[in-house]
Amino acid sequence: MNDLIITAIAGILTAACCIWIFRPLRTPRGFFATSFMCALAALSIYMLLGNPGIPAHPAKPNPQAQADMHQEAAFMESLQKNPRDADAMIRLAALRVVQDRAVEGTEKLLDRASAIAPEDKRIPIIRSMMKAAENEPKQN
Repeated sequence: MNDLIITAIAGILTAACCIWIFRPLRTPRGFFATSFMCALAALSIYMLLGNPGIPAHPAKPNPQAQADMHQEAAFMESLQKNPRDADAMIRLAALRVVQDRAVEGTEKLLDRASAIAPEDKRIPIIRSMMKAAENEPKQN
C-alpha cells in the first residue's frame, strides 16, 4: 500500500513538473532551470521506483552451492558404479531435501534404499523432512 501511495505522489509531482516544463521558455535561465528540474525529477523517480541498491558487478558464487553440486555428482557417480549403494541413495535424498529439491525421484531413491537397508534410521527422518517441506508455505 505504501508503494502505491509513493508511486501516486511521484506521478503527481512528475505531472506538475511536465506542466511547468512545457510552458513557453523565453530565457536561458528558464531553459537551465527546466533542465535541472527534469534531471531532478528523473533521479527522484529512479530512487523511488528503481533499484539503486543492486550492485553493478555480478554476485560472488556461493561456495556452499558449489560444494552441494559436487556432493550430488559424487553420489550419482557412486550409484552408477554400484546401484545397490543404500548409503549413497540416502545421502543423495537427504541432500535434495535440504536443498528443497525433493522431487519424485527422491521418494523412489528412499524406497530403493529402504528395500536394501530397512533398518537404516535416516530413511524415516528424511521422509518426515519431505512431508514437512510439502506442508510448509512457499516463500517468494
